[in-house]
Amino acid sequence: MFVEEGNVKRYGTYEFDNRDAGQMLEYMEARIEALKRRILQLEAENEALRWKQYTDRYSEYEVCYAASA
Repeated sequence: MFVEEGNVKRYGTYEFDNRDAGQMLEYMEARIEALKRRILQLEAENEALRWKQYTDRYSEYEVCYAASA
């Protein structure tokens, strides 16, 4: 495949997949499950980082309050 954009020439390749529909469905379902697990991991990591940010901010206020008292 050849695509020309202005003065830039881009070449691409076609990939052929020999899997039948059943194998492809199994592959896609497994891929979806893996992505769901990864989303859950990222959400948990995000929540942990938010809690860390909250506790860091809270401890800063505690230090400021203790210093002013």
